[in-house]
Amino acid sequence: ILSNLSNIEYGKIIRNELTEEEKDKINNIKLNVLESQLVIKSDFNFNYSIEALSSDVFNTRTYFKFDFLFIDDSSTLTTTGNIEEVHKFNLIYRQLNNIALAYDSVVLLSFASQSSSEGKNILRSEDVADSFSLARSASIILSLNMTDEERLNHELRLYLEKQKFGIKGITFNLKTNYSICNLIN
Repeated sequence: ILSNLSNIEYGKIIRNELTEEEKDKINNIKLNVLESQLVIKSDFNFNYSIEALSSDVFNTRTYFKFDFLFIDDSSTLTTTGNIEEVHKFNLIYRQLNNIALAYDSVVLLSFASQSSSEGKNILRSEDVADSFSLARSASIILSLNMTDEERLNHELRLYLEKQKFGIKGITFNLKTNYSICNLIN
């Protein structure tokens, strides 16, 4: 696709034989494509209900077909329903699963370990507070793992704890290059 959009020979791109001008051209194309396909809605509110999220997703979907819905810290989601606290997260995670199914999309949730994982090689869902409901309803559970030494060596481990269909309990070793990542402006 990049070759077609940039009118640069595919082989040059694969072999990384690009001039600085060609690299700039490809980077600009990537940015333009990303900007046209990425919608970020930030609604940082500790009282954001799953019902409001469902409505926002429906309204967004009417003008933009998305493939991924990222929710950072779903533990801040609430519900407007009159439900016991112990069942709240079950309801919220089932509703997130319904959103994924209804819109043929992937819902990604991020969590941070709430317990000390010191001395542990791999973070598992059991190391995350209040994760039982999430783990039960999740189709896939992944964790990113890194020791201080791995960070210095630009290494990262991706652990596949659960997937409904296929092999689980696999660790993938990845090399990273943080110097070229620009995740936060």
